[in-house]
Amino acid sequence: MDNSAINNKEMAFIAIAFAISAATRFAASMLVPFILIPDSAWYASSAQSFIEEGQFIIGGMRNDHSLLGYSIFISLSYLVNNIDNIFITIKLLNSLIMSSAILAIFLISKKYLAKEDVKYVVVTSLAISNYFYTFTVMAESLYYPLFCWGIYLADRSIYEKKTISKILFIFVAFLAISTKITGISIIIVYSIAMLVLACDQLLQRNKVGLSVSVGFIRNNIKVLILASIGMLVLFWLILEIYNKATIRVPYFYDLGVYINSIKQLELTKLFKWIAVYIGQLNIATGFVILPSAFLLLIGRLRGQGDSNSSGIAIYLTAIIVVIGIAAFQSGYRFGRITERHFFVIIPIVLMLAFKGISVSRNRVGLFEALAGLSLFACSVAAIYLPSIVASPGFDSAAFDLLKLIELLFPDNSSAVRMVRNIYCILAVIGCIYCFANLKVFNRQNVTVFFLIVMAVYSIGCYWLTTIVADRERNRRLPIVKMIQNYISKPANIMFVYVSRDIFLDYIIWGKDYRSQITWEGRSNLTNASPIAERHLDKIARSISKEYPTYVISGRPIETMPEFIMSQYALLNEKDGIGVYHIKEFRPASASTIINLDFGDNSARRFLGDGWSKDEGPYPEIGFPTFVWAIGRHAEIALPDNNNKLDGAILSFSAKSIVNNQSITLKIDGQPFAWVDVTTTWRTYKIRLPTVPGRIGSNTLGMSFAKTARAGSGADLRELAMAFDWLTISSSK
Repeated sequence: MDNSAINNKEMAFIAIAFAISAATRFAASMLVPFILIPDSAWYASSAQSFIEEGQFIIGGMRNDHSLLGYSIFISLSYLVNNIDNIFITIKLLNSLIMSSAILAIFLISKKYLAKEDVKYVVVTSLAISNYFYTFTVMAESLYYPLFCWGIYLADRSIYEKKTISKILFIFVAFLAISTKITGISIIIVYSIAMLVLACDQLLQRNKVGLSVSVGFIRNNIKVLILASIGMLVLFWLILEIYNKATIRVPYFYDLGVYINSIKQLELTKLFKWIAVYIGQLNIATGFVILPSAFLLLIGRLRGQGDSNSSGIAIYLTAIIVVIGIAAFQSGYRFGRITERHFFVIIPIVLMLAFKGISVSRNRVGLFEALAGLSLFACSVAAIYLPSIVASPGFDSAAFDLLKLIELLFPDNSSAVRMVRNIYCILAVIGCIYCFANLKVFNRQNVTVFFLIVMAVYSIGCYWLTTIVADRERNRRLPIVKMIQNYISKPANIMFVYVSRDIFLDYIIWGKDYRSQITWEGRSNLTNASPIAERHLDKIARSISKEYPTYVISGRPIETMPEFIMSQYALLNEKDGIGVYHIKEFRPASASTIINLDFGDNSARRFLGDGWSKDEGPYPEIGFPTFVWAIGRHAEIALPDNNNKLDGAILSFSAKSIVNNQSITLKIDGQPFAWVDVTTTWRTYKIRLPTVPGRIGSNTLGMSFAKTARAGSGADLRELAMAFDWLTISSSK
């Protein structure tokens, strides 16, 4: 009998649920102005260039920052000319595709749950707090249904010997991976499930059950004592190793990095991050869903599962794999822990929760108590561990709600802390009550509790985003429109000391993917002091004969005689942002011996030993094109100079990966200068000594005092300094 067959009543229910979900998401998204976050520019620009030219371009360069599945999907919206209508079309596409996950969720639930539980899972899955992605240009809108369909088809292709199921699974898995690299989790889950199935079949042939080993563990008092102690020190362990994770987020989302992460796995860090993700997932589902899902696992181990228990293992595996990959993706850094890394598994958690309700016992045993204690420890850690960018746990799950409180009570700095503490107290009381009285775990109470939690999160999200979006849109959009009026596209555009939001807004609202666009910014729009010298050098090198060159600057450059400008306009008096059309840059009468723009192919032939690959630009973290010097020594080959190096000026822009860095500069092995380097981008100038080297070709050597590992276990490079550009100029 094919349990996946859908009768007419079920089809009507699915159609109604889909229509309600799509209509609700679209209507709600229309109430909120379009939200632009850093990733939006990559997806939107690639989508526009794909539909118009069949390429994936941003800022005049090939898009190497994101996968392209979602860009292809939303490219249809660029058949509309008006930018506002394009955004409306994207909202509609997002609403429809996210709602399509309903059928997959229904089919998964139908196989493993009683009829009365299936509708509860579908209804609660419709309410998960991911409406945010409906009104943003974010790949999660497409990845959510692809993940649900991928897991469902993995189940079918394993337990049903149908070729069409396997073909569909491979196709959907490919689409998921092309949308987000974490889609590889579908393949991993499938592989693990196949291995588990093979082991189960082997055990059945040899008539070996799990009950003997589980019974031994349950009745062994020493094991139980050790397990209890382990649960008590769990939270302490998480806090103890927190300070050891201060590494950089890896922005290289390719499969090789994930493979290297697994090869260089650090178990303590992985354990900590998985624990915090589990805690955050527990918080995001209201401190009640995940414990009941764990009761299912305990019930199955005690032999209370049903004939589908081996199939349910796929979904337990999916939760573990997704959270583990999320730890890798976040670069083991709390600042990257956000619900978008794991929200795709919430429907699976809900299904297991309702299944857990049906198999849970009438009283709490020691194993249930240990499961609850571990969840409690993880959740408290997720609430209170600090963060830099997006706080973990409750601060991430209720991020918009807390920000809303800050806006409503600007003079009360303790308001957010009070809300967080109240939530924690109520959650702890609820957890204790639920475990003390398992009758609370019924489908009606769990559904109502979950919907209340999601309503609180969603209301906070909509209220905040409406306030913030209106304010930011009113401030930034006029600037972007004036920029469009003053430049001729395609152009060579450089944003200097301008907010990243304006830079990204221009790419999206300006619909400009052809122009060569670079950005170097600052965190706010105050202090209109003279522009930094390193930016002048960057502007000078960016002047193009092919395209007109414009500088959008938050600091004045119109009084500098080196720049010959044909046009200037002050776009925003409050922020001091001006647009400058630069015709020519005339530096002092120095002649350039060498001019290297690191990260550009033209510089590679001069780089000798001690240099890594070309990288950047990474506008989201303020990195231009650059190259890392790796190890303690690096060399640059200088061209024939006819003794012009004598007394020449060496200038370079660089930053160190570590504090208290120093560099020794050498010509042909002879030291001539020692420079202290900071961890921020700065320009350094050194006069070369007289008679620094022989006539003809010379070698500029660099020795570094310190190096540090690049970041995650996936990157084994020993980095010293990042170099943006280097010039040597002589007046001879």
